[in-house]
Amino acid sequence: MKHELLFITHLSIAASNCSLYSKDHSMTEQSIGRALGALEKLSVDRLEIMLVEGDLVLNKEACREAGLHGNSMIRRLERRGISRVDFIKGLSAAEMKTFLSALLHQSADISSTPHLKVGAISIRTMGAEGDPSGGGAFLQQLTYPCLHSAGLELLHAFDDIAAKAVVALLGIHLDGIAEILEGYGKGSGHVFNLGHGIHPAIPPEHAGAMIEAVHELSRPYHT
Repeated sequence: MKHELLFITHLSIAASNCSLYSKDHSMTEQSIGRALGALEKLSVDRLEIMLVEGDLVLNKEACREAGLHGNSMIRRLERRGISRVDFIKGLSAAEMKTFLSALLHQSADISSTPHLKVGAISIRTMGAEGDPSGGGAFLQQLTYPCLHSAGLELLHAFDDIAAKAVVALLGIHLDGIAEILEGYGKGSGHVFNLGHGIHPAIPPEHAGAMIEAVHELSRPYHT
């Protein structure tokens, strides 16, 4: 994961320089050049960056030690509601400048370009009917072991149309969890105890999926 982390480092530095100076400043251009250099050294044709439960996932591999620059990028992406970005080989400095400039300005629209895809992640039950994506044109299944084993899909969507569609997929048949959290309301924290009511035959992955859902659905109730 050496080149992936190197790319994240230079991307974060480029974002900081763009914020301090401008997207056309020599310091920003230098950092962008180094990031693009790291991207071209990858053994695959793209770097997929995902945010899953606050964790940084690079090409479907969790990066537990994101470091200073990785955590900085997580915060920047979270502030803009972005949970998936694909950087594809052949990415130009102009595309990167456009992305960074939009990322740093709350009022700016962030759009995908030929070599940079921006989107959102959601989860849904496998084989669910009524897929609002119109046949899944904007959706692609990803493998996130806990959810997949529990009969759930982790999906991502690119661009605004797909991002709106994926919001409708949040009903993952874990409504009971949402009701419990809503019943307790907002607060500084809570304990969501599995208790002794889980049958021994229940697959551990199902419990894992429930924990993932609690983490996701509880965020609006944290103060």
